[in-house]
Amino acid sequence: RKINDSYSFDYHLDLNEFLEKPNCSSCSYKLLSILVHSGDNSSGHYVSFINPKLDKEWFKFDDDVVARVASNDAMERNFGGVQDDDGSMYNTSAYMLVYIREDCQ
Repeated sequence: RKINDSYSFDYHLDLNEFLEKPNCSSCSYKLLSILVHSGDNSSGHYVSFINPKLDKEWFKFDDDVVARVASNDAMERNFGGVQDDDGSMYNTSAYMLVYIREDCQ
């Protein structure tokens, strides 16, 4: 069974609190891309949301179609079990998050 529970993830990730000797500049990350699966555990479709300039300007890559999308579409609308305005259920899950270190931009 595929789990479609809602969970949150941050655009900015700071790992300094987990280090024995914090280093302010090298442990701060921004969200670069999100891989999303729609469907169930036996079939479905993958799309990728990419933030190439790390400026919260997101693009959705869906097979051969690339479209600019709102940040909300990339980060908040990819959880199953949530009802849409028309009563239909989402069947999507963010499967993989890719962060890039801020000082590597």
